[in-house]
Amino acid sequence: MAFGGKVAKPGTVLTGGDLVHAVLVGGYPEMLRREDSRRRQAWARDYVKAIVQRDVRDIADIDKLDHLPRLFQALAQHTGQLTNFNQIGGQIGLNDKAQKICEYL
Repeated sequence: MAFGGKVAKPGTVLTGGDLVHAVLVGGYPEMLRREDSRRRQAWARDYVKAIVQRDVRDIADIDKLDHLPRLFQALAQHTGQLTNFNQIGGQIGLNDKAQKICEYL
C-alpha cells in the first residue's frame, strides 16, 4: 500500500493483557488458527524444528545438527548478556574445535 501512495490507517491499539496475548500468540496465521495454547506451542516447536533441520542443513554443512536446538536454547538464555561461547559449548557437549566455531556465530 505504501508504494501505491496510500498509507494504511493504524489498527486497533492493544494494551495490557491483549498486548501480552498478541505477542505470545505471534502473527503466523497457522498459529492464530489454534485457540489452545498447547497446540500453538506444539506448532511453534515443530516450525522451529523444521527450519533447523531442513533450512540450516541446506545452508551449511553441519555435522552436529542435533546440537543446534540446545545451542539456540543456551544462546536465548544469554540474551542481553555477555556470552561465553566456551561455556555454552561445554554445556551442550561440543568439543574444543566446535566451541571455537561457536565464537564466530
